[in-house]
Amino acid sequence: MESLKNIPTFEELRKITKVKSIFFDMDGTLVNTEPLHARALQETLKQLSSSKKFTKEELLKRYHGLADHFVYADLKVYINASLPNFLEIKNSIFLKLLDESEILIDDRIMELLRDLKSNGYQLALITASEKVPALMLLKKEGIEKFFDLILTRDDCQRTKPDPLPYLEALRLLDITKEEAFIFEDSEAGIQAAKNSGIPFKAVNWF
Repeated sequence: MESLKNIPTFEELRKITKVKSIFFDMDGTLVNTEPLHARALQETLKQLSSSKKFTKEELLKRYHGLADHFVYADLKVYINASLPNFLEIKNSIFLKLLDESEILIDDRIMELLRDLKSNGYQLALITASEKVPALMLLKKEGIEKFFDLILTRDDCQRTKPDPLPYLEALRLLDITKEEAFIFEDSEAGIQAAKNSGIPFKAVNWF
């Protein structure tokens, strides 16, 4: 499968006929937050006295693009914590790291969002992150205002790699699969996009 390494311009995207809505993944697609998630996860495991040690690089590779409840399911054999406890600690650490971080969005992505919105496209953000950290991130980067629809892990019964979030976005925006286009970066996200039947592009912008 082809991976799009360069951020497209609006002029390139408008050549895709019939498309009314552009669906963006968040972490690793719009913003370069996957390293922050890996750092937060490493610190979470440290606080929970994990019986196995991981480097940030190992965690980034192993859990790139996965929702936290999938991460917990894989790691719970090494820690003594419930899922709510794990999520509370991890999200608290992630939000602190986010608050201390510099701008995580590329100027070219900001320009693309601005051009798409000003030319009448509907924009949707479909993320496997929980609502609180997702909304904080969008506000910090100043991009929440661009999106007509934001679906987080908390808004759907199932999350990526299940296609449900993308199918739910179609329903809420009242559009067909042919009228949407997806940008995704992770294996789980790409699988969700593929299973949804919506045209998509795998990206590698960071």
